[in-house]
Amino acid sequence: MQTQKIKTKVKTKKVKKPKKKVSLATKLSSIGTVPAKSLLFFTKNLFIMLKAGTTLSEAIFSLKEQAKNKLKVVLDDLYTEIDKGHQLNEAMNKHPKTFSNVYRNIIKIGEETGELESNLKHLAKQLKKTYDLRKKIVGALIYPVIIMIGGLALGFGIAVFILPEISGLFKSFNVALPLSTRILMWIADFFEAYGVWAIGGTLFGIIFTYYLLRRKFIHPVTHWFLLRLPVVKNFSQHLNLTSFYRTLSILLGSGLTIDESLKICIEITNNFYYKKAIKSAYEQVKAGGNLGDFLKDHKKLFPANDIQIIHVGEESGSLSDSLSYVSEIHEDEIDNLSKNLSTILEPLLLALIGGMVGFLALSIIGPIYSITQSFKA
Repeated sequence: MQTQKIKTKVKTKKVKKPKKKVSLATKLSSIGTVPAKSLLFFTKNLFIMLKAGTTLSEAIFSLKEQAKNKLKVVLDDLYTEIDKGHQLNEAMNKHPKTFSNVYRNIIKIGEETGELESNLKHLAKQLKKTYDLRKKIVGALIYPVIIMIGGLALGFGIAVFILPEISGLFKSFNVALPLSTRILMWIADFFEAYGVWAIGGTLFGIIFTYYLLRRKFIHPVTHWFLLRLPVVKNFSQHLNLTSFYRTLSILLGSGLTIDESLKICIEITNNFYYKKAIKSAYEQVKAGGNLGDFLKDHKKLFPANDIQIIHVGEESGSLSDSLSYVSEIHEDEIDNLSKNLSTILEPLLLALIGGMVGFLALSIIGPIYSITQSFKA
């Protein structure tokens, strides 16, 4: 007799890993961003309260009671995490949109070395500089932007409401029209026939351009132009240098090594070419090289004066102070450019608006003159 072997299949149930519960505070804190002014308020007041002897938990509780909107949600979550026994930097890791990588690393080093108060003071100082710099740039751009919006609104209003009426009047008279008037009439006819499509196409073009400029594959092209266009190139270079030098300075001052600091600087740098250069600098420094020696080979991105000061800082062991000094030099340059921006753009914008008004005046007055002359004849 042959015995049949019965094979039994044992079915094993797959155990699903429980999903991590995401708190409501974390979900809410992922919507939008905390304003720079609010973050500065939090950092500065946290430093003052810790210096006065308040415990971290008490300080966070007090600040969350004073905070508003999204910052209140974030601080409420920080307080909960700290109350559970977590470190401040660990609690901040849940809110990367509010606390940057640089911010979190400085807090982490401060907690590990017992220098949290000192690092918070340093952070508050640098956040204040960044906030003031941003205000200067925005303030310098307000006037040109208002003029441009006013000019576009004027042109749009004339094209939609005035030109169609004038075009019909001119067509009713059998007179030779100047070239500028014919161009104006063509614009009027176009807006009358395709106005809705033109407006829709313009809005779509603006949105698509904005979306396209944010894609990484286009950055090598757009950032190349930013570093070469007149006026814009000076702003772009000084902004990138200020951000890089200041960030590297505060990271070194907080206790991080230069290679760790450069690695973080790669993440926070926006310009494609500066990011690429800093990445190469990180690799060279990690291999045992000097930052100053690397920068000498990239004089198009890093000015010779900066390289000399940084080299001296490395030799004397005061690199953090040297970087802070050169960042202030470039910040002053941005301040001067911001003050002069309106002076530079004002005549150009006035010439543009004046040319548009002159073109309209000639296009309208010219045929009216021809019509009156035909009546006299």
